[in-house]
Amino acid sequence: MIIPKRIDAIASFIDDTCKVVDVGCDHGLLDILLCLKNQDIQCYACDINKNALEMAKKNIKKYKLDNRIQTFLTDGI
Repeated sequence: MIIPKRIDAIASFIDDTCKVVDVGCDHGLLDILLCLKNQDIQCYACDINKNALEMAKKNIKKYKLDNRIQTFLTDGI
């Protein structure tokens, strides 16, 4: 998976034992990266855009992380 530098930079600030709420998750790359790097992280990915959230769901399923990343269609926090 190709991770943009900005996503990798954000991931570096997140503690290994956190529960993460990714508001505006886009394609879910941050959540996927975090879960691949650490088995203890639980993520909640949400976006206002239904198409972006559907792409996130596809990516999450591709990496078999459905049990660790929950998705929500929402208008923000």
